[in-house]
Amino acid sequence: MITEVQITNSYSHSIYLRKIINCVCAQIGMGSKEIEDTENAVKKICTGSLTKTHDGSLNTVSVKLAAHDTYMTVDVTDHLSHIDSPNGELLISNEYMRNLEGISALTDAMEIIGADNGVTVRITKYACKPQVSLPHLNANIMGTATLQA
Repeated sequence: MITEVQITNSYSHSIYLRKIINCVCAQIGMGSKEIEDTENAVKKICTGSLTKTHDGSLNTVSVKLAAHDTYMTVDVTDHLSHIDSPNGELLISNEYMRNLEGISALTDAMEIIGADNGVTVRITKYACKPQVSLPHLNANIMGTATLQA
């Protein structure tokens, strides 16, 4: 099942987005801790994206939730972000990097995907977390990167 929503730069979306995430997570059998972690991660990604407009322009963020048998993925696409350098390196401020580290701690995996239509942060959350190695974060993010906990 795939659910998609568009959010403009208004913070009134938060309660509605939480309800949608809660419903999708519950369908695949996530516990309350996994649901809360997913809600908080998506909220942090959206808040970081929506506060980046400095010229007062209307920013729209797309949120796509895909439920699978034992996990879900959430893609948050910021249409105003882009890869800034000619070699395709995704330039990320130290503040945004710290925010991503906090989000990574709430998820089982995270990817940053640069494209012509914006930058997408994809998180994965399992209903029953599989065994994984110690958390790590690759600070040299290039084009597409994977952050896993």
